[in-house]
Amino acid sequence: MGLSLGLSMLNLFFFSTLWTGLATLAFIVLLMIETFPFCYICELIDADCSKLTLAIFYSNWLDADKRYKSTLVYFLHQTQQSINFIAGGVFAISMKTNIEVAKLAFTVVTFVKQMNILEKLEKN
Repeated sequence: MGLSLGLSMLNLFFFSTLWTGLATLAFIVLLMIETFPFCYICELIDADCSKLTLAIFYSNWLDADKRYKSTLVYFLHQTQQSINFIAGGVFAISMKTNIEVAKLAFTVVTFVKQMNILEKLEKN
């Protein structure tokens, strides 16, 4: 996503005409709209799962039967482990990662500007 966002920004800033610029801008906006809700929901699920342990502990389990208590202890132990959403086994899915990918796109544009890559392409 970061690479496609960065290349789209390069196209938008340096190579696009009015209509291709509008199409590229729409692509960039839609790309961010596509990833933001998923990252936000993963953050909400993680926050709810961390609250689940306290909700179980403060439930009325003292007067329950032995089988219920043993099941509750097992469930309580399982909820204490954090949930990690991983994309492709590489990146954590979170708002932090989404923002880092957007920053990567700006880094790509800055890198191309500082290395004068566009001027070298124009000469050839």
